[in-house]
Amino acid sequence: MSPELKRPQTSKTLWEHVWRAWGRFHAGRTVSLFLLIAIVVVLLLGTQIVHLRDNPRGFALVLILMFVFFFVAMFLAIVEIVDIRRQHFAERERLYRTTLGEEEFVRELRSRVSTRRDQT
Repeated sequence: MSPELKRPQTSKTLWEHVWRAWGRFHAGRTVSLFLLIAIVVVLLLGTQIVHLRDNPRGFALVLILMFVFFFVAMFLAIVEIVDIRRQHFAERERLYRTTLGEEEFVRELRSRVSTRRDQT
């Protein structure tokens, strides 16, 4: 029998560390945070439209780009709202199943309510 040859473990590259850190950072943040940052950046960059008064094509291009950004931001915000509502309803359903969805809990609750009613 020959001993198994183990490959030495290679160290991670800088980009692997960067991508892993970005994944950890992005996992805790919602899209709306990045949208708010992007809106501020677009507003600051949009102030350059003042210098395009004499150039109708440049003015139209910047205006179209700003409208496209606006509609993309609105679409992403709506998608996030739907996702938040979906998570909320799933959590509420799970909570219901763990309490009122159990027959033993419901029986105990009914018996306690009926004994209190009889006492009053």
